[in-house]
Amino acid sequence: RNLQASRTVTNMDREVLILNCDRTYPLDSVVSLVKSVPGGKDLDIQQNVLQLSELQAVSESVRQRRLLCGVFVLNAYESRLSINEDRAGIGYAILYRALRDAAQGRVIVVIGGDDRYKEGEQEKSVLSTWAYHKIAAQFDDTYLDGRLGFIFSWDQRHNPIHEEALGKYLRAITSGQPGLQQPFTPSPPAKSKPPADPSRLPSTPTDRMKSQKPSTDLTPDPLTRKDTERGNRGDPEPKQAGPSITKPKDVAVNYPKGQMATAPKHISPTPPQFAYARFTGNTEE
Repeated sequence: RNLQASRTVTNMDREVLILNCDRTYPLDSVVSLVKSVPGGKDLDIQQNVLQLSELQAVSESVRQRRLLCGVFVLNAYESRLSINEDRAGIGYAILYRALRDAAQGRVIVVIGGDDRYKEGEQEKSVLSTWAYHKIAAQFDDTYLDGRLGFIFSWDQRHNPIHEEALGKYLRAITSGQPGLQQPFTPSPPAKSKPPADPSRLPSTPTDRMKSQKPSTDLTPDPLTRKDTERGNRGDPEPKQAGPSITKPKDVAVNYPKGQMATAPKHISPTPPQFAYARFTGNTEE
């Protein structure tokens, strides 16, 4: 089986056919998406814009071809997003099924002009919730999630998630697989470690002192605690050891009659007498 699959890939036509009817949406963004993924530039990309009156003839011609992948492009605001309905009255089902036969089920439907994405939805899904509810009933899930086919939607240009989805899808079908083995799920975003905040790093002694927590030890100093307890009990202060200090004695002084009879206690010693000279000119007296 592996040898047969390898031969199939070797002989497989690498043609990607992009179709649109009545120029309802430009094909530039679709071509840009195909070329943006690995290996996309090596594919033979063909574009065809047809008239509604040509649907039957073009569908018969497409069915006879052998394609790597078919791409059917529509506008999100067409009267009806009827792609795979038998009695829709538009006839898009004829063209879609012709692409599916030519590419052995490998068909991507692109709904352009879809401006109904919810906030944050473009990063998680290849198709808006609004567009999904419009077309989901027309398809088996394998033609929606990449296991056989895909359905994309975007507004003016594709989103990064479409590049991831198409890249995985092309790798699968060019290696001989009918599509993805599991429904497509986007890769989780890479978690990056936030850089350290420079304002929180102590760079100077002052900053380091500020960053230190204040001490929570409220235990008083032993000496201070003893003094406080003694004051609360009314105990006398203990005598301090050291040399004794002799207080000066009262000194009696004879004052003239009519002045103070006694001198106050603890008279300070008589200040020393300083000699002084009076200068008159250059002569000292």
